[in-house]
Amino acid sequence: MRALEIMRREENIDLLITDQAMPGMTGSELVSKVRAEKPGFPVILATGYAELPPGRSRGNSENCKALQTARPRRSDRRGLCD
Repeated sequence: MRALEIMRREENIDLLITDQAMPGMTGSELVSKVRAEKPGFPVILATGYAELPPGRSRGNSENCKALQTARPRRSDRRGLCD
């Protein structure tokens, strides 16, 4: 809920990046509340979940596109944390 308060208070935010799993509300709920006040506001909703709630997956919400990436293979991750 703090994110929503910040979005309402700050006028110089150009993009919202949020996770689906958050305390107090989901990322989808946050996106809906922000877009109710600021239609078309650019958002990146990141999640590690395989599926999102109905209306949030496959890009069937207004101005939304679903992007799926494959997890990198173990051999591709080598050296990322070295």
